[in-house]
This record gives sequence, C-alpha cells and structure tokens, in this order.
Amino acid sequence: MDYISRNYNQVTLNDLAEQFYYTPAYISSFLRQQTGMNFRSMVCKLKMEKAREMLANTNWSIEQIAETMNYSNRKHFEKSFQELFYLTPYQYRKNPN
Repeated sequence: MDYISRNYNQVTLNDLAEQFYYTPAYISSFLRQQTGMNFRSMVCKLKMEKAREMLANTNWSIEQIAETMNYSNRKHFEKSFQELFYLTPYQYRKNPN
C-alpha cells in the first residue's frame, strides 16, 4: 500500500504486479481484500486526497491541480472530486473545514 501511496500519480496495475512479482489479477484481488477498493478506485482516492490538500494549501488554479493529478481536463477532475467529497473543488476551496 505504501508503494501505491508514494507513486499514485504514475503507477499502473501492471507496474505494481511487475514490481512485486505477482499477476495483475492477484494484485487486484489482494487490494480489494485489504482496502475494499479496486486498484483504480484506490488511485483515484489518493489523487483526490492530494488535490484536496492542494486546494487548501496552495493558490494553484483548479486547472493546474487537475493537470498535476494527470486529469485530461478540468471537468473530469471536478466530477471525480465531487463524487468523492460531495463538494466541487471551488466549494471546498472556499470552506476547507
């Protein structure tokens, strides 16, 4: 889990499997057992938590944060953020508590 937390912005399921000498299917099953999430959901959650931190602690634009989190566009980033935190990035930035 630490490896994913440190490399969430660039790691793929195949990379993870190669790193630890398991199949992608095994890694996926293991993650689901340990976290209740699949690999993709886990990475998305880690990205959104980092984005939330950036919204609270930087003056970066939403576009800059979305780009840093490797989202292809701002709208997709906003939708992912809102699905997880039930607030838009703008709403969160105005009141991060």
